[in-house]
Amino acid sequence: MAHGQTISAAIAVGASITGISLTYFIAINDIDTGLAIVLFYANPLFIVLGSWVISKKRPTRNIAISMVFTLVGVFITAGQIGDASKSAVVLVLLSAFFFTIYLLGMSHSLKQADVITSVVLVNAGCALTY
Repeated sequence: MAHGQTISAAIAVGASITGISLTYFIAINDIDTGLAIVLFYANPLFIVLGSWVISKKRPTRNIAISMVFTLVGVFITAGQIGDASKSAVVLVLLSAFFFTIYLLGMSHSLKQADVITSVVLVNAGCALTY
C-alpha cells in the first residue's frame, strides 16, 4: 500500500471511532442501555463476516457454531427487553458495524505502518470527524 493510502486508511479508521460513539450515544437516548449493550455484542458476527469478505478467511466450523450461538443469544435477550425503537436498534447495530471497520482497519493499518504513526493518524481522523 502506498504511503498516501496508509494515511487515508488510518484517518478513515479514526472516523469510524466517531461513528461508533455517535451512533451508540444517540441510540441510548431511545433504548434501554442493557439492550444496547447486548445488541452491540453482535459485532463478532460482523467481524467474522468482514474477515470472510475482505480477507477471504473462511470461518471454521467452531467459529460458525459460536456465531450461531451469539446470534441466538442476542435475539433471545433482545426479545426479553421491551420498548426499543427500531431506529435505536439500527443505530446500535450501526455502531457495532463501525466497530468492525475500526478493528479490521487497525489490523490492516498496523501491518503497513508502525504503532506510533498509526495511533497518531487514527487520532487525527477521529479529531477531524468530531
